[in-house]
Amino acid sequence: MSSHTYFEIDQLRAKNRARVMESVLAFIVGLFSTALLPSLLAQYLYSTEQLMQGTPALLTYIPVASFLIPVAYLLFTIIGNFRREKLAQELESQLVFGCDCEDCCMESDEMVSEDELRELETIVEEALKEKSNKKSGAKKETKKSKSPKKSSKKSK
Repeated sequence: MSSHTYFEIDQLRAKNRARVMESVLAFIVGLFSTALLPSLLAQYLYSTEQLMQGTPALLTYIPVASFLIPVAYLLFTIIGNFRREKLAQELESQLVFGCDCEDCCMESDEMVSEDELRELETIVEEALKEKSNKKSGAKKETKKSKSPKKSSKKSK
């Protein structure tokens, strides 16, 4: 089952890379269409009389469309890549935890009950109190052991 999961993860990431390349290609095509298409249309489609009367609407819409289409595709690519990457990370976590079910991997934090959390908190608090008591007791002992030495030096 794990080889199938590895294959799925690889396929998702390969699809992410392909979408990014398609998005870059869409931007390049958009740039060329913005630069070349209006001049080609003006030269071969429209007569000089039509161009003298005013700029045709098609020539004004081409740059806008050649900008909006790649931007829309980029947004589509970004959203899709985030979804696929999230799914790939979930599949990787399933591999790490060694289970094939979604419930045990995805909701592992919810499996701990409130009573267990309270019990763990009390254990931690007790351990911290014991540690602080040991430190304060050790400090008192070192102070006591230093004070007799000082008095013995004074008596000599």
